[in-house]
Amino acid sequence: MVTKWIMKLLLFILLWLMVGEFSGQKVSKDTMDHWLSGFYGTEGGDMSPDGRWVVMKKDYKDKDSLFIFDTQDKKNSHKIAEQASTGTFHFGHYAMLTGGNKVLWVNLTTRVRKEYQHVKQSSVWSLDGYSILNTLGELQVMDKEGKILAQESGIVYYLTDGKGHLFAQRKTDSGYDILKLEGKKFKKLISLAELERMELTDSGHYLVIHKQSKTKGFRNLMIMNVLSGKWFYPLGEQDIKADFFRFQEVGTESSCLIEAVNLVPYPEKEVQIWYGSDRDLESRERGRKKSRKYWIWNPGRDKAVSLTVDEMETVSSIGNDRYFVVFKSDEMQDYIHHIPDLSISLYTVQAGERKKIGVVRPLLVSSEDGRQLLMMDSKGLWQLLNVETFEKRSIEGQGLKKPYFSKDAKTIYFESDNALWIYSVGNGRLYKDTAGMGKKVEILDGKQHPLCTGFNFYQNFIENSGVLLKVSDQEKGEVSYHRLKNKKNMMLYSSSENLKSVSFSNDGQKMTVLEENFNSPPKLWTIDTQRKQKKLVFDAAVSDPKVKFLKQQIVSYTTSSGLPLKGILYSPVDYDPSRQYPLIVHIYQKQSDKASRYLLPKYDEVGFNIRILLERGYFVYLPDCVIEKGSPGWSGLDCVNRSLDALAEYHLKIDKMGLIGHSFGSYLTNFIATHSNRFAAYISGSGVSDLVSSYFSYNSNYSSPHYWQLETGQYEMGSSFFKDKELYLKNSPVLNADKLSAPILLWTGLKDRNVVPEQTMEFYMALRRSSKQVVALLYPDHGHDLGIGTQEALDLNRRILEWWDYFLKGKLETRWIRKEMKKDAD
Repeated sequence: MVTKWIMKLLLFILLWLMVGEFSGQKVSKDTMDHWLSGFYGTEGGDMSPDGRWVVMKKDYKDKDSLFIFDTQDKKNSHKIAEQASTGTFHFGHYAMLTGGNKVLWVNLTTRVRKEYQHVKQSSVWSLDGYSILNTLGELQVMDKEGKILAQESGIVYYLTDGKGHLFAQRKTDSGYDILKLEGKKFKKLISLAELERMELTDSGHYLVIHKQSKTKGFRNLMIMNVLSGKWFYPLGEQDIKADFFRFQEVGTESSCLIEAVNLVPYPEKEVQIWYGSDRDLESRERGRKKSRKYWIWNPGRDKAVSLTVDEMETVSSIGNDRYFVVFKSDEMQDYIHHIPDLSISLYTVQAGERKKIGVVRPLLVSSEDGRQLLMMDSKGLWQLLNVETFEKRSIEGQGLKKPYFSKDAKTIYFESDNALWIYSVGNGRLYKDTAGMGKKVEILDGKQHPLCTGFNFYQNFIENSGVLLKVSDQEKGEVSYHRLKNKKNMMLYSSSENLKSVSFSNDGQKMTVLEENFNSPPKLWTIDTQRKQKKLVFDAAVSDPKVKFLKQQIVSYTTSSGLPLKGILYSPVDYDPSRQYPLIVHIYQKQSDKASRYLLPKYDEVGFNIRILLERGYFVYLPDCVIEKGSPGWSGLDCVNRSLDALAEYHLKIDKMGLIGHSFGSYLTNFIATHSNRFAAYISGSGVSDLVSSYFSYNSNYSSPHYWQLETGQYEMGSSFFKDKELYLKNSPVLNADKLSAPILLWTGLKDRNVVPEQTMEFYMALRRSSKQVVALLYPDHGHDLGIGTQEALDLNRRILEWWDYFLKGKLETRWIRKEMKKDAD
């Protein structure tokens, strides 16, 4: 009798424990979700052109909210708050707020608002009005107070230059009508049976109609001068063979470059033939190659003039309608570098001739008038070419980065990591400016106009007489903003906080900054740069009062060769020096530059969030890693070991340690896991495990062989596999899978085109064959990461936390982990 009573009691206790375990997990997850729901990210801080209004976004898990502040409101008591994702200022005191399929037009002074639902397109169409196209095809054109000036139905799409010209595409039974807004009515310009698309050129001078023929693979262009209303057929009225056109304005004389591209299938239909000498594997992969024709057209001529170039050559504008550059994009392709050098020539339109410029790196910058060209040679030196005289000179300065011409092209400003460099085109003198001496300098107000699709060719110039600079002291973690004008340097603002965003009024006398630090949520400030006055507009600290108690230390150490590095160490919430805590090490390359970022708790797309781990009682450590002697794996191991050794000086009571990494950090994790016994558990996401198979793979994400990534890319190995096979073998984690010292969790997205999932599976198979403790998570519908806010990301975050708790805290109740760790598990 007693025995039966004891058995019933034991059974009851067992059932109670099982229910408690399940319920406890559910409450824990629900509690975590509830806690996270109270936090939000902040973005924006954009200022209106006159400096009066500021817009900022709060980013919640399932919705966005925009706030507009009036800087003239001393108490900030009249802010505007709406559910929206983006906000733009117009006409002084009006704003357009958009989100989803809803648009709000707000008069910021009167607070009168117009709301539009089911919106397909919205924009400002003139200097005093806006336009809305809804999903029913109803287009309304309003003045700035929201009064309807004109409306039309059946509209598919519309274009506007924002200066009073608006064109609409209307669907009809027989095709399409192209309409133009004139006054308060829409006027039909032309009816077309076939229409592919229409566009307005950057200047707004031309409406370009891409007309598709009934005959497959044939097209034509129709051009209308917006001001005169005159139509042109620059390629003639007969359709020509082309899969698509590009139409680009060049120079200052309203000339245009026309490109017709044909996608020519390879002749073999039954089989793909890949040649060892092929320099265009992307075309092989896609089964067709590009053939091009080019014309230069000026509205003074009825017909465009054909340029005498090979169909495999690319012609690029330089902003000058008398000269172009010509090159074959794959001529120098060896796939050892991600982007090959280019052998370029200067093409003269009038003579139809070309002059060889030489081999340059795939970067070109021209002045606003297109008369001066900057190119970088193989030694990393900038070369300046005058296209009219063909005079070329070398600018003898190492480390010169992005250049900007002055508007008159007499001066060139170079960004760099140690100063602002200034080059005088007249006398060839290169000198440092005092602004930012010894610090990283970036130019903020330069204009950058793209010149050639798919290439780093730009017109870079500074429109104003002054230059706006961002100066970063990376050693001290300080940032300052300067205005350089008439050789005088005026500091506008400086901060040791992380500046998420910075915005200026048109006159530069006012600015906004969104500042944060690891233990300080973002604060939005307005600054009067003349009076040096700073005013708080918004403070997110009210939503996160505990963050100010977080503690961080910057740990200094060196590699074995003596190279100085840093690491960021975060202490657990409510840290007690007398207690032991587990430590999680996150590995990548340089991480110490993130020390001032606010620790926003959220479910991350790769399963790593510092704040959540600190709240759960973990130390978190982010050491810098560098690659030395072309040996990424051994360098990573050295950096991590040296960084952990440096922690001994801090006399911390560290219990067990875990290592986590994603992408390149995943590769380093895989390597360290097979060469170290310092960690109790590992987590590795979307990383390479076999350098040899990765080296000889074809990467469809980059449409190229992957060996460039290992030789000259992120892995910095510096030589081919055949020149140093031992180097590749020694740095391949999979070859030492039998030496794994602790359980490892692998994860990958099966649609990953960056690091293919086969790399994860190869490592899993090697570990499995070696009878090592491994679990692999495979997410079918995702790529290199799992996306923000997805159910898969939520699943990964929760499993990672459970993995750490299991191995670093001894919470052994998680069944999906126990199944691998215990032989007698269910």
